[in-house]
Amino acid sequence: MEWLGADLKLNLQGGPKVNKIAAAIKQSNMAVRLLFEGDQDVAAHTLAMASSQILRDCCMAADIKSEFESLIAPNIDDEQSFEDIRVSIHAPANFLKHARSDPHGVIELPQPELIDILLYHVSQDIEALGYEQSTELNTISIWCAVRYVLMKNREHLKLTATEFEMLSSFSRGDWLALGGTFLYMQLNEIDLLTKFVDRIESSQDIEASRLVRLLTRMI
Repeated sequence: MEWLGADLKLNLQGGPKVNKIAAAIKQSNMAVRLLFEGDQDVAAHTLAMASSQILRDCCMAADIKSEFESLIAPNIDDEQSFEDIRVSIHAPANFLKHARSDPHGVIELPQPELIDILLYHVSQDIEALGYEQSTELNTISIWCAVRYVLMKNREHLKLTATEFEMLSSFSRGDWLALGGTFLYMQLNEIDLLTKFVDRIESSQDIEASRLVRLLTRMI
């Protein structure tokens, strides 16, 4: 095969080996990074669904209950079964992977919060299977816990009333930026945080300074 004027012989073997769990972790790590970048819902959704499916299958093989079931369970009623909801959740991911039957198709994606929930369940399935969470999965699990659970009650967080009110007014974009900051600090070791705080506090950006101090107490 000629490629850019050169002969290219494809070798479909000889590359790195990867098992299912490692593949799921790599996919979910990238999904977390894309999620926190913002405006990457399509790519993040595809990767999150792929890793979620692998881990659900691995949990089933190990006779472990996947956290994915707790995502579906509250939505089961007389009209929709577990399988109906599972198929509905998978529909967008399948749409984003194939085009043979509908090359001009258009789909309305689920609310982006589904990506958050999927990645949280991925982080829990990884632990249930006996593997250590990656930095990305640890970050998304903390972020989801703060945003969706702890924010329901200020007493759960070491925040002043003013700080809690500020967080409560955050848009989704603000929360994603906050998650990106968490991830950056986790990936670059926590000792960098002190330098970051000093740099911010020496500037005139009072709001940024308050936010960083807030982060240091929440981590």
